[in-house]
Amino acid sequence: MALGLGSAGCTHEGEVELSDPFEHTRTLEADELHELLWPRAEERWRELGATQHAALRELVILLWHRAERGALRERERERAGALAELAGVRVESVALRVPGREQPIGLWVVYEEDTPRRGTGAYLIRRGEIEVGRVELLLETPHVFHDRHTGDIGLAVLLGQGGASPVRGLFVNTVHRHRLASGAKHKPPKGYGPADAAHSERHPISRVHGAIVRRHRVAVLQLHGFERNAASGDPEMIVSSGSETPSPGSRVLAKALAEAFPKDAVGNYGLDSDRLGGTTNVQGHLARESRRCFVHLELGDDLRDRLDDGADARARFVEAVRGWAQEIQRGGCR
Repeated sequence: MALGLGSAGCTHEGEVELSDPFEHTRTLEADELHELLWPRAEERWRELGATQHAALRELVILLWHRAERGALRERERERAGALAELAGVRVESVALRVPGREQPIGLWVVYEEDTPRRGTGAYLIRRGEIEVGRVELLLETPHVFHDRHTGDIGLAVLLGQGGASPVRGLFVNTVHRHRLASGAKHKPPKGYGPADAAHSERHPISRVHGAIVRRHRVAVLQLHGFERNAASGDPEMIVSSGSETPSPGSRVLAKALAEAFPKDAVGNYGLDSDRLGGTTNVQGHLARESRRCFVHLELGDDLRDRLDDGADARARFVEAVRGWAQEIQRGGCR
């Protein structure tokens, strides 16, 4: 990608010197991180231009590539700052305080500051070593505002229990999936709107996701929510591979969740459940094209409330995902 970044950090007459976004690390609590990602602000969906898309992809790829090392070289820091400027986002080094953990968790956070919010998405990358083998875990919550509590559930999995987590990155949406350029919300009678990160190939999350699965060995877990109809026999959770038949990875997660929540029914799409299988999911298609693991998880509204309110339920859920991540290291996922 030729974005003219070879001289990033240099100044010429009439130009403004780029500040170093990694010069300081901001210490945050979990609720402050939530507010950073999803502030109460006006929303107007706006599609990125080609240069902004390319810069955002290369920024997240650069951070992911250096995540285990936990630091960028000087020229990489300059390049990251230049890419952020081109993409119209902010990138920060964050130290996140977690209850029960002596040392904060290091993150790089890419997010949008503009008001109104335009829907670029936010990208959290965990710095340093994580509990992982040869495949890192990418977690996604593409419908945060529509699928209540999924954003905070994703953050809980990213942070793990006692700081232990198999998750390298968390990608989240930043405007409602039905938001329009006018600021209004409208659910299309058929198909999906442009702000729907899980169903638009042009959405920034889809573009960044595609770049990650092409260049890195990752397994993807995507969290969603649905309104469960117990009278019709809906399970509390529906696990799928994003295709018509279960995969080893979706079977392993269904088993782990059933053991963690023995009182809640778990459906495996294509085996004992026939809806909400994520078969039109763009990230699932991109992952399979790159021969990467993709698992789609639908959580019922009652369970999401319990995961949001209860530390015990969250701990069991995080442990189930952790066990799934460890198992697919040994036995494969696709």
